[in-house]
Amino acid sequence: FFLRYDAKNHDQMIERLKALKALRTGQPAVVIAPVSAAIKKMTPHSLFEENTIKLKRGEEIDLELVKANLVKLGYERMEIVDGRGQFSVRGGIIDVFTPDGNHPYRIELFGTEIDSIRTFDEDTQRSLENLKYIEIYPAEQITASEDVFTKAADKLRRDYTKAASSAERAGKPELADKIQRTAGELSEYIERVANQQLLENYIHYFYDNPEYLWDYMSGGYVMIDDPDRVYEALELRDREQQEDFKVMLERGQVIGSDDAGLSDTSDFMKVFKQPDVTVFTPFPKRVQGIETFDNVYNLQSRQTLTFSGKMNVLETELKAYVKKGYKVTIVCSSEERLSNLKEFTERIGLEGKILFEKGSLTAGIDFPTEKLCWISESDIFASRKTGRKKKKFKDAGQKIQSFADMREGDYVVHENHGIGRFIGIEQLSVEGEKKD
Repeated sequence: FFLRYDAKNHDQMIERLKALKALRTGQPAVVIAPVSAAIKKMTPHSLFEENTIKLKRGEEIDLELVKANLVKLGYERMEIVDGRGQFSVRGGIIDVFTPDGNHPYRIELFGTEIDSIRTFDEDTQRSLENLKYIEIYPAEQITASEDVFTKAADKLRRDYTKAASSAERAGKPELADKIQRTAGELSEYIERVANQQLLENYIHYFYDNPEYLWDYMSGGYVMIDDPDRVYEALELRDREQQEDFKVMLERGQVIGSDDAGLSDTSDFMKVFKQPDVTVFTPFPKRVQGIETFDNVYNLQSRQTLTFSGKMNVLETELKAYVKKGYKVTIVCSSEERLSNLKEFTERIGLEGKILFEKGSLTAGIDFPTEKLCWISESDIFASRKTGRKKKKFKDAGQKIQSFADMREGDYVVHENHGIGRFIGIEQLSVEGEKKD
């Protein structure tokens, strides 16, 4: 966390933004998140909504203002759009690929008027669907006006200067110098609105009251699986986090007040203030953070049989389920298998009595009390992979936690690209923007 330059997966961030938009706009969505992601401090949802570009066919727009707003929302300007979170401008044509889009949008202008809006195939450039109206949501998690970024940089400099002065008075001039260097580096990132994934760790300089994943929900339910294990994981995480923070404090890479950017067990306990929370626990016992439950249900479940391609056994089992009044759903990943199994149920006299869904299900499950059953294709055809596992090579070297730990000329081993030599970090200008 903080000044560690861990390589972050851009696709994961895009998926997270896609989920946030779905939650905020009330789209049908099921978001499954580890507790570390659920308690991550985020931009308040009101600002996430405010920082949205709305475009309608036939309206007048300021092209320069649209370009500036796209950059503010975290979109990267490219020559040609080929990935989510990107935009391009060529004459009176604006292409934008939003985090939640299956295909990018193309907005064509006639002077300053929007003449057409449509989606297009990013590979063939062929138009797909004409649209009257679109909403462009942020492509970064920190969204704010330029004024907010300026104030954040000023606040960070003040706090770090104060911490450096305290270090000087304590007779630690080297620590004071490191704190000032860190402040300079961070404030430059903030002022240039660069390296936003790093700045997420300093969100307390941007917003007085950051929010959490569940705050983006407009209705719906929060479900927590095995809270005892969640608390165990958080206890270990909190301890490791504090140890790391202490080391970084001694190195001048953070100051004491930066612990406000950390999330811990106390943040998780705020989820129980949500109006609709369901807890799944293997044992009927008190759950930390909950005084009383409104309702307690005992769910009985069991795994379905594995048929290993024996269709006669499947026939017997399906007929038994139907006789008992079960609602049975078979889940397959391909249309071909769904079609074959539909024909099979018709041949055995169960036409219209079995439901079918296209999707992925690791294993089937049976709820006898509710008379509900899902059967996966892996149960029927035994398609679980049993091949020989690839040999994993044990890491022999030391994992790099920060570029600051390396010196020019050091040899490094990249897990994909092999051996290389670190020669430094260079700042380049790309499409008028400076990037490391």
